[in-house]
Amino acid sequence: MDSTSLTLEQLDKLLNGIARNRNYTFRLVERMNVLGFPDTEPLKAACVRARDAVEALYQVAAELERVAKLPKWAGGQREQERKPRDRRARQD
Repeated sequence: MDSTSLTLEQLDKLLNGIARNRNYTFRLVERMNVLGFPDTEPLKAACVRARDAVEALYQVAAELERVAKLPKWAGGQREQERKPRDRRARQD
């Protein structure tokens, strides 16, 4: 199994969970900035690294979800959509 094996429902649940942590870590770093924590503070440095790691995880999960929503012919999971016809093709 790999990440391409995840269903749309699983990806949606994963993305929602990551989004909560993403929002929390962004707000935490913002509060530390407002309170004047120096950049050399070990706790702030760890929070910034955590924020950056969660953001990277969110970006990967969001891209997986975007691709999964594509029709199968475009590399996604959706079967109900057909490949669009060429606009130059004659339509009767």
